[in-house]
Formats: sequence, C-alpha cells, structure tokens
Amino acid sequence: MSGRGFLLSVAAAFWAAAFLIPYQAASQRADRASVLAAMLLSAAVFNTLVLLVREGRRAFVFDRPALTVSAMLTVGTIVGNIAIAMSLLDIGPGMTSVVLKSQVVLIPLFAWPLIDERPTKTIVVGAILGLGGFALLQAGATRGLAGAPWWALLGAATFGLMQVATKNFITRIRPAQVNATRLWLAVAVMLLLPRSAGGGQLQLDAKTWLLAATAGVMGPGISRLCLMYALRHVTASFTALVSLFGPVFAFGFGYLVFTDVPTKLEIAGSVLILSGVAYPVVIAWRARENSRVADV
Repeated sequence: MSGRGFLLSVAAAFWAAAFLIPYQAASQRADRASVLAAMLLSAAVFNTLVLLVREGRRAFVFDRPALTVSAMLTVGTIVGNIAIAMSLLDIGPGMTSVVLKSQVVLIPLFAWPLIDERPTKTIVVGAILGLGGFALLQAGATRGLAGAPWWALLGAATFGLMQVATKNFITRIRPAQVNATRLWLAVAVMLLLPRSAGGGQLQLDAKTWLLAATAGVMGPGISRLCLMYALRHVTASFTALVSLFGPVFAFGFGYLVFTDVPTKLEIAGSVLILSGVAYPVVIAWRARENSRVADV
C-alpha cells in the first residue's frame, strides 16, 4: 500500500465532495445540461493551464496511448453524465447517489477480468463495511424508487470502466494531458448535441458561470487529476473504496456551510465508512512494517 496513493485517493474524494456544493447551486439557477457544459469547459481550461505549467511545449505532443485513453474517457464522460441526468429525473438524487456507490463492487468485478487486478480479502472486507456505512447514511434520507435504477447503474458502470481503463494505461500516459484532452472533447460533444439529446448551451449569467467554473476546477479538475495520479500507486479497487469518504466529507461541508447537524445514524454510518477504509490501510501498513523488520 502506497502512502502517496492513499493520500491522493483521499484528496480525490475530498474535492469530489466539495464540488457538489457549487454544482448544486449552479444547477438550481440554470438547466443542468448548460451548467454541465460550462463546468466541463472551465475544467478543461484549468487542466490545460496545469498541463502547460508542468510540461510546456511537450504538452501538445501526443502518442497513441494518450489519444486512445482520451477518446475512451470522452465517451465515458458523455455517457456517464447523461445517464446521471436521466437517473436524477427518474429516481431522484438520493437513490442515484446510492446506486452510484455500487462502483465499489463494480470496479473490482471489471478489473479482475480486464486487467487481472484481483481484489484482496482486506479490500472485500473494507468494501462490505463501507457499503454498510453508506447504507446507514442513506437510511431514512432517501425516497423510494419512483422508477427502475437502470440509468444510475449505467452511470456507475461507465465511471467504473473509466477508472479501470485509466489504471490499465496509467504508466503510459500523462494524466494532466489526457484529462485536459478528454474534457475539451467532451465540451465539444456537449455543445454539438441538440438539447433534446442532452446538449447544453453557454448562455448563463455571471454568478452561474462562477459557480459552474468553481465546480469544474474542484471536480473534473483537481479531483479527477488526484484520482488519476493515485492510480499510479494503488489499485482501482482501493480508489473506489476510498471514494466512500465522499459522503463523510459532504456531511462535514453541509455542517460548515449550511449548519446541518448530522443525525446519530449519519454519524454511525460515517464511523463505519471510516472503519472500512481504515481496515485495509492498517493491514497493509502493518505488513509493510513487518517486512522492513524482516529485512533488517
């Protein structure tokens, strides 16, 4: 277990939770497709600036793996976000969020046959604890299913496959370059699609633009970059497990920003999630320490 990979995974979950605040605020002021297009455009600009600072002229030198992964992630970005938008209309945000967390199970199932990444026993135990904690967080807070969760499952499967694909190519690509490229391609597709097919426009007022831009920097920008760099050090299954930190961070932001006090059930769920993530980390840390002692 890499300490750097763990910290990057936690950072990815933190910024993914933070991004929900400006994204939700922007979505309440304009149609979701236009907000998504503006958010992706802002994230593309941010990632391009990061890329230029890090690599200069080399930023525009592409090879086949970079183009391949960028194309795959672009398709995943469009399909996944459209699926989530349809799911929100069908079963609401609460159940959509619950179903999306099935990535903790889906990613190991995808990673095993596709990239020969077998989930360890500690990851399985951690996932069970984490999903149990997430279930406690949602208990009493979500409404019943108004429809079938197929759109949400499609979104979860799409984002899971994106993570597995990134892990497969991570040693052959430059994450900042690939992330910037897939965002620019996704923006182009979003603007070319008709509104009836999920396309968006950029006719937003200044405050909505600011909120969408902030969300873009936090989510598709910083969070995605942290996740991609984390995959250089840890497995896709582990990053999926650490993503369960997101709801815990979200409750913290809800308290700080909106003074929403978590219930006892939410606190218990958060503790269970933290235990699920901590378990494989502690086991791996002990194994590494024991290995060092044996080497000495």
